[in-house]
Amino acid sequence: MAIEMKRKEDRSLGDLFSDLSGEVATLARKEVDLARTEMRISASRLVQPALLVGAGAAIVFAGFLTLLAAAVFGLAFWLTLWGAALAVGLFTAAVGGGLAFEGIGRVRRARLKPQQTINTIRENKTWLRELK
Repeated sequence: MAIEMKRKEDRSLGDLFSDLSGEVATLARKEVDLARTEMRISASRLVQPALLVGAGAAIVFAGFLTLLAAAVFGLAFWLTLWGAALAVGLFTAAVGGGLAFEGIGRVRRARLKPQQTINTIRENKTWLRELK
């Protein structure tokens, strides 16, 4: 049984729309694949820096606790021990809260969207509108 290839001029409108819908479906799958790839690349770029930040933060935290203990003992010469611990604790909580709010603000401003995928979807949408 031989399959005949129709010439472009002999194809019906139904065939053309069938081909178009198949191409649009393929395009949509490729866009999803592109978005996944972009997100995977974005995530992989954050792994090593995050590990370095975590290790550095753990070491800094240990040193910071030592400095806080020294501050409490130093203030204990002028205040009671519990008063010195309270003063150092309040100061530390205020600084930590400020840093946490700044970090949250920076995370919110970070651009993690798959921008290339968004742009190509917009282009494809415009292209499909022009076909109508």
